[in-house]
This record gives sequence, structure tokens and C-alpha cells, in this order.
Amino acid sequence: MLQPAFFLGHAGTGKTKELMGATRESTGKLLLDKQQRVLALSVMHGAIRRLEEKMREDCREVPTVIRTIDSFALTVVNRWRGAMGHSRPIVPTSEDSSFEGPFQSHLTFTRICEEAAILIASSTVGQLIGFSYPIVVIDEFQDCHGAKLDLVKQLAKHCQLFAAADDFQLLEDGVEGCPSVNWIREAHELGARVVTLTKPHRCSIAAIVKASVALRTNTRSLQTTISVYCCPVIVMAATKLTFHRPGGDFALISPTHRDITNILRAHDDWLRRKGRVPVYWRREASKQEETTGLMKEMALNRARKVWRVPNAPLSPTALRAAHFIVKASKLRGLSEIPMSFAVSLAQRFMSTRALWHHRAVKRMALTVHGAKNREFDNVVIFWSPHSVKGWSEEMRRRLLYNAVTRAKRTCVVLYLGDEQSCLDDPVVGLLGSAEPAFGPPKRSKRAT
Repeated sequence: MLQPAFFLGHAGTGKTKELMGATRESTGKLLLDKQQRVLALSVMHGAIRRLEEKMREDCREVPTVIRTIDSFALTVVNRWRGAMGHSRPIVPTSEDSSFEGPFQSHLTFTRICEEAAILIASSTVGQLIGFSYPIVVIDEFQDCHGAKLDLVKQLAKHCQLFAAADDFQLLEDGVEGCPSVNWIREAHELGARVVTLTKPHRCSIAAIVKASVALRTNTRSLQTTISVYCCPVIVMAATKLTFHRPGGDFALISPTHRDITNILRAHDDWLRRKGRVPVYWRREASKQEETTGLMKEMALNRARKVWRVPNAPLSPTALRAAHFIVKASKLRGLSEIPMSFAVSLAQRFMSTRALWHHRAVKRMALTVHGAKNREFDNVVIFWSPHSVKGWSEEMRRRLLYNAVTRAKRTCVVLYLGDEQSCLDDPVVGLLGSAEPAFGPPKRSKRAT
């Protein structure tokens, strides 16, 4: 029986690189048929992007299928939907509960993963998947819990599983502990191979390493770490952001989308008042925000029964989505497009776009969750204590830790508050000393 192998370590210790090495070494032994593939999985779309890049760099010759766990589960359930009592094709829904539509069965991703785990647990489906995908690779495995983790456990019975995880990078406040890492420890006792990595590879800058250690161990640093600038008002943070011009790519990271919107708006206002050229930031909205905006633009409202393409001018994204819906409707011979059908297709379109629509730019503005699995030469963290007060102290440490460890060269924190509140902050205060964003104005020398 194949034993899974796991790679554990702090951010930037080379977990993904070890994952690729293990995959490459096992390919010749386990991929014995030309139809067989390596199945590369992760929970988040951002992790899939980075996993795709790493597979292309380190395992170029390895035939690979790359999916999110939700997407893979949907494929499994649709292929064997009859065994689960579904007569119609299954599509995911963002609603709170599953329901039956006129042409499709709408299931939540939680239920889709639950049914996929049940199917893979059966010998017929499990053996077929094991033959098709002898090797399963999972990056950012700490994000797996609940139904997704149950699905992975079933895959491990039929496939050679390689997974990388760091329990401190699980950014879900409602999850107790880290279920996936707990399962790794249980599997280790049963003979699974567990490799713990400790040497940092992404960044060797002492200040960044010390900051990450302080946040992870919940110990106030007595040494100099990264620069923390106190900004009593957001205009000062925006001004500091303007004058921060390091070389290389640049990421502005904050815990919430609202904080990013606020500081970029203040930044634009400052540039406008000074008569300066606007600065372009690639803004990555959340999938939910993008989907909600698309629904509104395309007049996709479940209160109506039939959907028609709006007469108003549409954005390029909305035009592509409308074309996708109309084409799918024509293929089904529909003279009128049911609203529920159009909504489900729009959601599917946005899921695909979230996975593949990305491009490299010099300046990016994104949340901590969006920055996961990525690395940047320079990072500026905008931290508003009011925006994170709803999270537990440990979750705030994890958020700041994940933001800090995205940096390869430089990292600074813009704290929205005065110096004393910054030092008293139970999370940001761990980084050590703080300083005002701008010192007192210099007094002109009096003529003698």
C-alpha cells in the first residue's frame, strides 16, 4: 500500500519545491500508462496559479491535470451522478442550500465534496481514479478541512499522495486548530513520511525573518525588525505609500478589501491635489465581489423567470459572459433563457475566469487571503486595527505573518493609528519599535 508523504514548514522554506521534487522522482515509477496523469490540487485559485507555474518550471515533462479540489469533486460527481440519485447535470451554487432547477441540479460545494468522497470510497470509482491519477499533489494542504479533507483522505487510499502544509497559514477563524495537519500527524504514526523544513529560502533578509518569527511565536522582538510607520490619519499612510519607491515588483497588502479601497482612494486624491501622474494598481477583487458586480451589470436577478442580454453597453468581461450564456443556450435549443440557468452559467464563467485570468504587473493591491501562495520583491502592509478587531488575536497574527512572509527584499507596515496605540497593539507591537510616518517639520534657522 502506498504511504502518503507530507512536507511541513514555515512560509518560504521550500515546501512547494520539495513537493515538485517528490513528484518528479515518483513519475517514472508510478505513471506506467500514457493515459495516466498527475493530479495537482489545491483549495484556493491563487494556489492553483502558483502550482501551475511550479509544475511548468520543475515538472515540465510530467503530464498533469491541475484543478481546485471543488472543481475536481464536481467532475467526479457529474461523471457518476446517477449513482448518487441525480438525473440532471450538476452545477455549483453560491446559495446557502442546494436546489433543483428545470435543467440542472444546483448543489453547494460542500455537498459536492461530500458526495465525491462517498463515490471515491467505493471500490469501483476509487480504483478507476487511482488508475487515472496514480499521483496526487496538494499544495497549501492546511486549507483543507471538512468535506474537502474527507475527499483527500479517500484519494490517499488509491493514489500516491504528496502534500505540503503549514498550520499557521490557515486563515479561517471559525476552524478549530488545523484538521489537515492533525491528520498528517495521525498518518505519520501509521507510517506516512513527514519531512519538516526549517531553513528559509524565499527571503534571507534578517529583519523580515525576525518579524516572521516574532509573529509566529507570539514573542515581542527585542531586536530591529521591519519598519512600522504610525499614521494617525489615512492621508499620511497614502502619502507614505507615494514616496515608497523600491525597485522590483510591489504589493500593497491589507486584511480587507475595504482597507485597500480606502488607502488607494486617499492615494489617488493626494496625487490629484499635487498635480501628479496617477499610479496604476492592479486591484484583485474577491471572487464574490466580481461575481456580484457581474450579476448586477448583466441584470441577473432570480426574481425574474427569463433572462435577456441587456441593451446597455457591457464591460468586456460581461460581454464574454453573455456570449458564453447565449452559446450554451443555443446548444440546448432554448428559445428563451431561464434566469436560473443564466445565473449558474455566469457563476461557472466567473469561476473559470478567477482561475486563469491573471497577468503579471509591477504594482498589485490585494488582501492577505489573495496574497497567499505568492511572493513579491517589496511589500507594504496597510494595517487598520479597526478592520481586524472582529478576528481573534491569533488570527490577526496569522494574517500579519502571511503578509510579511510574502516579501523577498523589503517589507514595511503602515499602521493606522498613533505611536502609542501601535506599541500597545498585541499583534503589531510584536514587531518591536515603531516610528511616526513623518517627523516634526524642520524649523528654519534664524539668521544671526
